[in-house]
Amino acid sequence: MIRFFVLILILIPNICLSSGKIHFELSEDRVMQGSLIKSKFKFQQNSEQSLRIENLEGISIGDTIYINELSLVNGDSDGKIINGDASIIFIKVPEKSNLEHKIDGFNIEATWTQVDILPTELPEDLLLGEFNFPDTKRVILWIAIGVGILFFLVLIFLYWMKRKNLKFKKLKKINIKNSLLSPVSYNEVVHIWEMKHDILKVFPDLGDEFKKLETVLFRYQFKPHRSKSEEEEVLVAYRKFIDSIKGGFDGV
Repeated sequence: MIRFFVLILILIPNICLSSGKIHFELSEDRVMQGSLIKSKFKFQQNSEQSLRIENLEGISIGDTIYINELSLVNGDSDGKIINGDASIIFIKVPEKSNLEHKIDGFNIEATWTQVDILPTELPEDLLLGEFNFPDTKRVILWIAIGVGILFFLVLIFLYWMKRKNLKFKKLKKINIKNSLLSPVSYNEVVHIWEMKHDILKVFPDLGDEFKKLETVLFRYQFKPHRSKSEEEEVLVAYRKFIDSIKGGFDGV
């Protein structure tokens, strides 16, 4: 039992001495509240137990200084004396020249070089980087508006694609129609016949009239030589073919 009390007496001073001091040496003499400030820092611990420097990142000392980042220049991250670079934010204008904060059983005192802090109107939660989520109804409304806008944009895109496709098909029909109406020689008629499958894809109703034309064309198409009268007969058949299909161009 005596040994237990002795152990307690030994530990109490160490616990009480679990403290440290961090001093920020600012490079500017005037800063804006809420702005990110670069500075040097020196962290000194005077306890047997040590606090790792990264444990100080992301905390708010005295609800006044927010420690954004600490990086070592020399010393160990859990050493007694540490020097390094820091980025901090003055959440609000300090009311005194030193601040205190308790973390993991350590009492941390923060001081800084003399500086003028210009106040702003930004709310404290925004300066801390903590954003309050809007209520559920507002979120649902925003989502509904976003979905509505997206749906509207999709409809516009589909409409534009449909118009573009119709315009392309109409242009293709016009080109084929002009090709059908242009032949004035036997070889040009043969070329139209060679395009038959492409033409029927666009104007499928012309199939029967093509068959009638082929009954005349095939009489001479595969002969090694043709007379002028034979070629003229094919041209006459083609003109009849054109007369019979003039109403079958789907209005183009």
